[in-house]
Amino acid sequence: MRRDDPFRHVSELEVMLEVEGRKVPVKARVVRRFQDADKLYVALAFLDLKDDDRFFLARSLYGEDFSGEVKVISSEGSAEDSSS
Repeated sequence: MRRDDPFRHVSELEVMLEVEGRKVPVKARVVRRFQDADKLYVALAFLDLKDDDRFFLARSLYGEDFSGEVKVISSEGSAEDSSS
């Protein structure tokens, strides 16, 4: 990482997401950093996210038809229901 990486010494942080006018406070862990020639990309894993905020964010991403059901695709390509 270049020296101007503001996340180089950060493992957890608190962020405020604003989605559709709603503010969602999130505690997050930095799980990946990638820097190309001029941009820094940071992947965050959300920690301690309230259930109603999680559902709101999922519906914002996946649309109004989102039922809360999540399918995990195994490495063999078969779908598994993660809600069980």
